[in-house]
Amino acid sequence: MGIGRNVIIAGIIAVAAIVGAFVVTTYFTSSSLQPSTTQQVMKQELSIKLVNVLVKSVDDRKALLEISFSIVNPTSSTLVLEAINYTLYANNVRVGESIIGERLEGIVTGTGKTQYLLPNNPLILKDTMQINRSRAVEGIWDKLDSNSIVWSVDGRYSVTGWQEKEFKSSMQ
Repeated sequence: MGIGRNVIIAGIIAVAAIVGAFVVTTYFTSSSLQPSTTQQVMKQELSIKLVNVLVKSVDDRKALLEISFSIVNPTSSTLVLEAINYTLYANNVRVGESIIGERLEGIVTGTGKTQYLLPNNPLILKDTMQINRSRAVEGIWDKLDSNSIVWSVDGRYSVTGWQEKEFKSSMQ
């Protein structure tokens, strides 16, 4: 009876070894041949377009602008947009800088300033910017109310799990 018991135990160990070898071989073969979902997602970039700059008010000293962006996530996964840092230009004259959202550091609970980007679903984000009249913007000040400005932005954006990426956009 002792030999029969040893044969059964040896058989169980042999089956476990074969199953273990199969699982390990399958795991390493599939993960080395196919990029992970995270790697596939990181190869793509968000589409960030400047869609509107509304001059809400302007006087002799300051102007209040509302800047609108259209953001599209071209991936098949929902992404977390942490922040967009951008510089706004009017006829190639720098008028100001701003940030939408906040860059998350470490393991943090969201504060509501981040945005969830669903796959292929445009999201419109708006920001307000006050610019003060100065020598730097004097050349465009009288044009703020006239719709004769070419607006453009450049900047960087942060998505959870991605490295920061740059973008540029313009509109007339």
